[in-house]
Amino acid sequence: EANPMGAVNVLMRDRVTLLAAACVLLIWTALNGIQTNFFSYVELVYGWGREKSSILLAAAGVVISASQGIGPKTLSPRLGTAGTVKVGMALIGFGYIGMAVAPNGSLF
Repeated sequence: EANPMGAVNVLMRDRVTLLAAACVLLIWTALNGIQTNFFSYVELVYGWGREKSSILLAAAGVVISASQGIGPKTLSPRLGTAGTVKVGMALIGFGYIGMAVAPNGSLF
């Protein structure tokens, strides 16, 4: 099991594990797309330079790190693992949608 195909076999054993892995793959793909296109997007749409864009990305990184460190510790005892995962996926989904539809840089 300590090889790529062994890991795929472990994922395929359980539908929940497979779906969770698929969600992580989609979120990771979206995150990489955002990081790749972020500077060009905010420059084109909002007229931001590299400095302002970098500050926003740094702030987002701090929020993401804090939420990954604090969120599960406080939510898991109350909601359980499945509930915590659902809340996390909903919040990140709302965040991505909010970024996509923000009409100006202040709301972005």
